[in-house]
Amino acid sequence: MDGWIKLHRQIREHFLWNGEKFSKGQAWVDMLLRANHKDAQVIFRDEVISINRGSFITSELKLAANWKWSRGKVRRFLDELKIHEMCYIKRDKRKTAITICKYYTYQKEGFGNSTSDSTSDGTTESQQKDINKNVNKKKNEKKKIYGGFKHVRLTDKEHEKLKADYSENKLNVMIKNLDEYIEMTGKVYKNHSLTMRKWEEKNIGKGNVYIEKGKKYGID
Repeated sequence: MDGWIKLHRQIREHFLWNGEKFSKGQAWVDMLLRANHKDAQVIFRDEVISINRGSFITSELKLAANWKWSRGKVRRFLDELKIHEMCYIKRDKRKTAITICKYYTYQKEGFGNSTSDSTSDGTTESQQKDINKNVNKKKNEKKKIYGGFKHVRLTDKEHEKLKADYSENKLNVMIKNLDEYIEMTGKVYKNHSLTMRKWEEKNIGKGNVYIEKGKKYGID
């Protein structure tokens, strides 16, 4: 069954919503409801924090209390979502920052306010189906995890192409740089292979190069 329904955030206050332990599906929907629908600044423990659309600040203890789960179950669930590229998680001693991947897919601007056959960005239903097919095709290309923090994801084809264009040592450095940058900033990139290539182009464009095995590479 295709299509959409509207779901008001006030459902989180309903006794049926909070009556029992959450299922995994209910916990996921709860995260979508918690995410900011636009960029904003919030005060968290006397600290002003900028929150992007599709993100929110919480803690594992708070989620455990709301979902009636153990903290360990919450952590395992969030890590599972991260593995499946459904969200990005960044933790520190005070808070857990969560970013819903492809939030626009779940919350389109202007949804329900138009009777036309096109989406809010002007895409027709036929075009949207083609887009969805391409997205699903990309999802089916299994990606492997690279980097010490396990943030970099590449298909075998992407990895082989990078190995062909860069030396093994250089590629390891590229992966390490992207992996650590994502860990520090919490940014989400759709295409990690392309991101690393663009970074190298910028380095070479700035004149930051070194020669290895007869090839020029950007200095990191």
